[in-house]
Amino acid sequence: MPTAGTFRSATADAGPWSRAARRPGVRLLLAVLVAVLCSRFVPDAHAAAAVDRRVDEVVVAATVFPAGAVAPGADGGRVPRNHGIVRGTVTYRLAPGDGVLVLADPARIPEALPAGLDPVAERAFADGLYETGHRTLRPLEGVAGMRDRGDGTYEIRIAPGADQVRLAFVLEVPRRPWPNGCVRGRCMLAGGLAPLPTVVARGGPFLPYGRVLAPATWHLDLTVAPPRRGPPPSVVIAGDGRRVAYPVVAWGRSWHVTRTVVRGVEVEIHAVHRRPSARTPDEWALSPHRDVAGRVDAIARESLEIAGALGWPHAPGRRLVVVQGPYRQAPAAAHPGLVALSDEAWEVVTLERFLRFHDLAVARAVTRALLEPWVDARADPSTAAYLAGLLAEPIVAVWQQARAHPDEYARDVLRRLTFMPVVDRFLQAGQASFASSYFRDLAHGDGRLLSPREAFHALPDGRFLAGKLADLLPAAALTDGIRRLLADPGRDVVATFGRAYGRRLDWFFDTWLGPPPRIDYGIVEARSERVPGGYRHRIVVEKRGVRPVVEPVQLYVRTRGREERFLVWNGQVDPSAHRIVDEPRRGRHVFEFDTRERLAVVRLDPRYRTVETPMPPKYNVHPRWNNRVPPAPRFLYTGAGLFVSGAEFATARTAAARWSAIDGFAFFEASRRNDLAATGHLQVFHDRETWVGGGFGANLWGGPMVNRRRRQRRIGFFQTVEWLNGQMLDPRGGVRLVETIRLADDDRGFFMWPERGRRFEAFVSARQTLRTVPPRDHRFDLAFGASWTQLVRAAVGHVFAFKLDARAMVPLAGTEPEFRGLVRGGGGAGLRAFTGNEIFGRAGVFVDAEYRHALVRSLHVDLAHLAYVREIGGVLLGGVASLSSCEGYADLFGRNSWFAQVGYGLYAKAYLLGLTPQLVRVEVAVPLLRHGRRCLGQTLPDYIGAVQGIDDVGRLLPPIAINLHFVQPF
Repeated sequence: MPTAGTFRSATADAGPWSRAARRPGVRLLLAVLVAVLCSRFVPDAHAAAAVDRRVDEVVVAATVFPAGAVAPGADGGRVPRNHGIVRGTVTYRLAPGDGVLVLADPARIPEALPAGLDPVAERAFADGLYETGHRTLRPLEGVAGMRDRGDGTYEIRIAPGADQVRLAFVLEVPRRPWPNGCVRGRCMLAGGLAPLPTVVARGGPFLPYGRVLAPATWHLDLTVAPPRRGPPPSVVIAGDGRRVAYPVVAWGRSWHVTRTVVRGVEVEIHAVHRRPSARTPDEWALSPHRDVAGRVDAIARESLEIAGALGWPHAPGRRLVVVQGPYRQAPAAAHPGLVALSDEAWEVVTLERFLRFHDLAVARAVTRALLEPWVDARADPSTAAYLAGLLAEPIVAVWQQARAHPDEYARDVLRRLTFMPVVDRFLQAGQASFASSYFRDLAHGDGRLLSPREAFHALPDGRFLAGKLADLLPAAALTDGIRRLLADPGRDVVATFGRAYGRRLDWFFDTWLGPPPRIDYGIVEARSERVPGGYRHRIVVEKRGVRPVVEPVQLYVRTRGREERFLVWNGQVDPSAHRIVDEPRRGRHVFEFDTRERLAVVRLDPRYRTVETPMPPKYNVHPRWNNRVPPAPRFLYTGAGLFVSGAEFATARTAAARWSAIDGFAFFEASRRNDLAATGHLQVFHDRETWVGGGFGANLWGGPMVNRRRRQRRIGFFQTVEWLNGQMLDPRGGVRLVETIRLADDDRGFFMWPERGRRFEAFVSARQTLRTVPPRDHRFDLAFGASWTQLVRAAVGHVFAFKLDARAMVPLAGTEPEFRGLVRGGGGAGLRAFTGNEIFGRAGVFVDAEYRHALVRSLHVDLAHLAYVREIGGVLLGGVASLSSCEGYADLFGRNSWFAQVGYGLYAKAYLLGLTPQLVRVEVAVPLLRHGRRCLGQTLPDYIGAVQGIDDVGRLLPPIAINLHFVQPF
């Protein structure tokens, strides 16, 4: 059997391939083809096998040119705003030995915006047009050859006999959020100052080829060029003179600095805002800013005390730097000796149960930042990639207990508020600011690309690995292993935890020292039978994965008498397997137990300890759709809104006319929780045609998932009942029944302010208007239509939106149409610059176009801690429509069928409670091509005035329309 990277020799009976191989030209062509295929499907195979040359010291001598400074080679001579340039040299002093030097450049990654992110997650990567760092390298000494490997790394062949490599570099710092970029006048280079030494990553058998950072002793000689105007920027440096994986440099507008000393460790906090008068622990709930320095100082003190109690030796002279700035991935991130604290940290509703999520993230970052230099100086590079995070988690867990914080996540805090759409959207879709801080099962993702330590390999982060160890090991064994590794991080991690546990743990680290496995758990059977004294239960749990995994899985059961039990399966399918590679990828486990009463609830993995992925054939389901028996019900209102045509309301002369200028609705949805296949729909509404209406229906969903709570395609069946308004254009009311079938295909995964994707929708409705009093001239008609929406994004926050909509109605049973049955050309469903009663026709075609563009980003507008405005933008809008007459269809697209609008609006992107996104948009639209038309024997718009007893109908036709939206119109 051939092994990977080898090829079987050709034989005489191999057919035409064998005969062709005898020709020299063909042999050369085949050799080239094989080489190309090898380089294509086995990337960097030679680099993976080559020996890595170690680096002892790195010396950087560079000049930082901040925004506004004059830099050689900069456009116009000055560095643009929210950018920077670094010019200098870097010298790598090599350890004795042979091999190649592979350098990683975090400033260059990711080279493109990661695909599949929603606009909330994209804020961590881009501040407008996505930019990445651009670096120019020039060899000066000790280089025999150099190439860019295309994955953010450089390979350098060292000249024979050279003991150091010296390079000149120019780095253009991009406009993007931290850790390697500039936003709002503050810049950071976390590992991006100079290319970083790396070695091949070592781990379990499932670990693909990758590189880990190789710690070295860094020496930084930095100068900062003064800007042409204004004061020089403040500069913060961490890692200088220490053996770390990478140094960190930050500069920008001056910070407010607080310095303290805790157990010999100097803690230096650089905050954006001055400390308030009411400080921790006596902060005011309505204070505009949290006491950042006070909170960080308290967390650092407590964390250091706990680390010391667990055996970490505190050496005098250690330093911890906390710098606040535009970091968007989490409330805080750890780097060697430095914490990047988000300027949005603690910008949530001032309830302690929400603030502590940010406290926890800061505690984790502070502890890890303290441990990383300690680990880097002593551990193997592949071990150092995750060990500091692993050691930090038990310290953070003790810190939680010391603060009387339970181990709960957002689902626990908000479980009684799931009927609210903002909460449901937050919990189900996970579309929230700092999502990984609130959800245990969302800890992995594209955020690894923002971490210099994790960006170039697939080893797990220490937080994830610590959670898996905590699930397996008893508390005493875990604590013993942590104590030993805190005292000496150079120990063998596998052997240390194995001795503490009393068993071999090779299989555990073989499983998890690699990329997170794709695995799915589910309850496939739950049966109960009556036995003497109670009930006997049989619960069957199935595991399916793409590779072998063994991990503990918990089962929670509760009886109708409120008796609770927690059962655990160790996750092993084949007890005879001694290696992880021998474990089956799928299998089942049976729980059998007795209770006195019937079961009420069975839940798999109630604490969300596993990270699940749907497995084929059910690829388009929520990962936890089959983790509960019976499925939990889900009921919420999906929307409640009020639309007031201000100009129409102000000019109306009758109560009925004012009432018709107001549209209101409340929508409700019901389903089984985590079931994406079907949803029920309820609605109550009022509009200009209806005094009050209600309806119900069902949606059947199919196709791929666009987010964690929606699939792409649906078919809906709806029934509405409406009590009609008989005091406006139609002189008679009645009751209208409407049956609708609606088809939709929508690949937009984010609905609040979508920036890309498309939507197609088609519907057909049968409508019956029934008179409740004589004469009973009932009306029947058929309405149908289709629309196409397309969103094209030029850059983050800059979107071109287009919509094509066609609608028509057909009278049935020989009846004549009424105004309420015709296609309405104005109002919210048409051209919004026109009033809702101004334009009618039997058929209409509408074309809308908008340019939505961000004006100001990275805002911190606090609305009483209930919402935070992050962005202000504008909308340039236009639209055109053609409507046929009210008597036929032939004049559609005729000379007098055209109407148009133009306008401009402003929108605000906010985060309710600091968590979940919300849009507010106000627009001003101007009608164009406004003209009168005959319809159903009346002249519009004169008939509008006649109904209200107004001779001057011009008063009812405002020259502009002002509209308010809470989602984008399309």
